[in-house]
This record gives sequence, structure tokens and C-alpha cells, in this order.
Amino acid sequence: MQLSLFSNAENKNLPEGFSLEAVFAAYFSCRSNKRNTINALVFELDYESNLIQLWKELNDGSYQPGKSIAFIVHKPVQREIFAADFRDRVVHHLIINKLNHLFEKEFIYDSFGCRINKGTHFGIKRVDTFIRKCSKNVSVLGITSSIRSYYFRALPLKQRKMRNRKSYCSTDILNHLQNQRKS
Repeated sequence: MQLSLFSNAENKNLPEGFSLEAVFAAYFSCRSNKRNTINALVFELDYESNLIQLWKELNDGSYQPGKSIAFIVHKPVQREIFAADFRDRVVHHLIINKLNHLFEKEFIYDSFGCRINKGTHFGIKRVDTFIRKCSKNVSVLGITSSIRSYYFRALPLKQRKMRNRKSYCSTDILNHLQNQRKS
């Protein structure tokens, strides 16, 4: 089933695509966690022009993702991180703002990653509750776990496209995911 997620149904005078208001909302959401990074600061110097340009590119189909930034962190364990450019992060927020309500219905209650009003702390409290129930409130020394690599790119492109095509995504999103894979 395909949904027209990117139509401007509330205003019939606008063509299908992303509204400028949605792009600005995605920007403000994105910058709340990345405000002091170099890329965010550079983008913010002329954010209105940058967002209008991004909006035009998204709606005329000329948007191309930028290069990712790669770096190594050493704590808690050494690992390589690939971070999207700030401009691309705005697009990620724009897409998740459109899709989140669709996926939220399918997640189980005990899924915590990247969910509104959930997250690491909520998950830890939930695990603690389960441990206390099972151990009858006897103290437990500790639990360690490591998630190897859950980075989105680990999923083969063909599998992502099929999953997305079968569920919710319009061709705009499929094209964006394919462009992400190429960069």
C-alpha cells in the first residue's frame, strides 16, 4: 500500500512534496541535539537561505546527500562512527517526522531506540523492573551487553527497498534511501 505522505493536503495550492514549514520544523528538531557541532554552526550562519535551498532541492528532485563524516571514538569501546552532514540530518528528521506515526504502531512496547518518550534510560528502568521481578528483589551484580553493529546501512539495499515498498514508502523516500546508499 502506498501512501501519499508528502502531499500538502491541507493546502491544495501547493504542489506535492515537502512544505517549507515541515523543513523548518525538521531543522529546529535536528539542531536541538547538535547545536554545538561545527557543521550545525556553519549551517546556522545562514540557516534560512540554507533551508529554502534544501526545500527547493527536495521538491524539484535535485537533492543529493552530502558526504558522511567519519571519526573514531574510544569510549566505552573503540569504534568507527559515520555521521551524516548536518544538512542531511535535517532531511532525516523531515522523513522521520512523516513516517514515525506509521512505524510507531508496529513497534512492541519494549522497543526503546529512537522513540518518543522512550530511550536508554526508560529501557534501563524497564530491564531493572524485570530483573527485580525475576530475582524477587535480590540484588543482581550486573548485566553487560553489546550490540555489534545496528547501523542502518548493514541491511542490504535490496532488502530495504523491498521492506519499504511493501509497507509505507513513497517513491520519494525510496529514492532518498537509494541515494544514501550510493554516498
